[in-house]
Amino acid sequence: MIDAHHHFWQYNPAEFGWIDSTMSVLRRDFIPPDLVRQIQGTGVRGVISVQARQSLQETRWLLDLARQHSIIRGVVGWVPLTLPSVADYIEEFSSNPKLRAVRHVLQDEPDDRFMLGDEFNRGISTLKKFKLAYDILIFERHLPACIEFVDRHPEQVFILDHIAKPKIKAGEIEPWRKNIFELAKRHNVYCKISGMVTEADHKTWTPEKLRPYFDAVVEAFSPRRLMFGSDWPVCLLASDYPRWVQTVRDWAAGFSEAEKDRLFSDTAEEAYGLDKAGMKTIVLQNPGDLRLVETATPDDPPPGSALVRVHRVGICGTDWHAYRGKQPFFTYPRIIGHELGVVVEKINAPESSIKIGDRCAVEPYLNCGKCIACRRGKGNCCVNLQVMGVHVDGGMRQRVLIPARKLHPSAKLDFDQLALVETLAIGCHAVDRAQIQKDEWTLVIGAGPIGLSVIPFAMANGAKVIVMDISPSRLAFCREKMGVQHTIQVGPNDPMPALRDLTDGDLPTAVLDATGNSLSMMQAFNFVASGGRLVFVGLFQGDVTFNDPNFHRREMTLLATRNARPEDFTRIIRLVEDGVIDTKPWITHRVACDDLVEMIPKWLEPSVGVIKAIVEF
Repeated sequence: MIDAHHHFWQYNPAEFGWIDSTMSVLRRDFIPPDLVRQIQGTGVRGVISVQARQSLQETRWLLDLARQHSIIRGVVGWVPLTLPSVADYIEEFSSNPKLRAVRHVLQDEPDDRFMLGDEFNRGISTLKKFKLAYDILIFERHLPACIEFVDRHPEQVFILDHIAKPKIKAGEIEPWRKNIFELAKRHNVYCKISGMVTEADHKTWTPEKLRPYFDAVVEAFSPRRLMFGSDWPVCLLASDYPRWVQTVRDWAAGFSEAEKDRLFSDTAEEAYGLDKAGMKTIVLQNPGDLRLVETATPDDPPPGSALVRVHRVGICGTDWHAYRGKQPFFTYPRIIGHELGVVVEKINAPESSIKIGDRCAVEPYLNCGKCIACRRGKGNCCVNLQVMGVHVDGGMRQRVLIPARKLHPSAKLDFDQLALVETLAIGCHAVDRAQIQKDEWTLVIGAGPIGLSVIPFAMANGAKVIVMDISPSRLAFCREKMGVQHTIQVGPNDPMPALRDLTDGDLPTAVLDATGNSLSMMQAFNFVASGGRLVFVGLFQGDVTFNDPNFHRREMTLLATRNARPEDFTRIIRLVEDGVIDTKPWITHRVACDDLVEMIPKWLEPSVGVIKAIVEF
């Protein structure tokens, strides 16, 4: 989330004469550490710092703050736009990529048509060369002149501050509304949802009183050209920071996820041309060395692909094993993450039914389509398979390019649910491989996320499921949240007697080991009934050995299962949409991407009881 409008200052009465005696709350310094405290818990991860003084010194100071504080994504500075030498001043700042726009305080000019002056417009015409936007600060009475002004510069990006300050306190909406709709016809104009509370009665404003003005700009500009701004600290005259954030969130509750992305981040990034090297990314540099870094936003999608915005990433066994340095096929450094809940932002696949705005689960198995496995419909074990987050970089970043054929849409599921589809697909495919039958005794060894993904599909096939694990809390989860009737805790005692008691001495005919533990996998041969099947769902780096006479005597079938197939994703989405599978109990822990590096070592402690953790982007 980006706050597209706020200010910093070091207060002194001479430079801030507009802060009169009724604004005592503003008569102090406001610097970056103050803002960082304000945004805690609001979801704001970046800000646009806007000039509060009309001086070159102000621009230099803000750019210096931006150099010191990465939370400042861009600066709206001031330059003397009416001077013939304005280009020289802009040139001075052009080497600093954080300068993204300039502003002149038009609202304070004695002449309401100042913006139509020749000198000022010559200055505006220099901005496009430097790829700078212009922030328009006016009152609603200036809108007719503003429309004429904007029409002189059809190629210039304009950003309207504070929705042009309508007379909210007086309850007047016309002619502001009529003029806003006319201005919004110019598609080079964006609008900030900011500064509204200070145009209302500071003490008696309510979201309901402001709502007609919000609705008007939404209808006029659409979320495509709207951006959130706090106008902090000026907003403190009427509202604290969290209250304003929540007000706008409530107003936008009915927006689609793509529209919310536009309002709370993407429009600001587009309008201000924010540095593409600002995409938050989680990289596993080496075992135990997880880092939050910035990487470049991907280019437009190539043919057959889509650019997606990542909202949720599930942490799976692969990620945990890689963090410990025990994941097969894994190389470092690697952007991890392949359990993704995403929304499509751009697509370059005319033959695909996927469209912009679709919420999707991602099938992260990038197969070649040509090898023997692919030709036989088993792309999940492609000879040249590349799994996102393992062989190639994954999705633990804000945006990523995905082949359109690997996207599975759902209009009903939220991002949490979509991120769990891939986990469930592993279990779905394993149960298909095991060919589990109705009333068949089925043992699932390991109640981690992969083992849990096996359980609902075994139960859906009518199996009599037994779950075995070393953790009493995980077994309790299986009983209480998943309806498993039979569990066995592995400890110092041999589990075989308990297993024989449950199966009337026969042992299970289907055993699925989801531990990825070599000792467990080799011991699992002993738990299979004569004529039964053993399926290895988990894997580890090393060899599995077993007693061949015992294996032959039972005429045992040994199966491996790898990943999942496209039809598994389709089936799972339907089952979750229909309420057959409830994913909500699965998510026991969640964290914002900014805090993941600190949290991972803590979650590795068994006492924390992580079942499934979700990272929010």
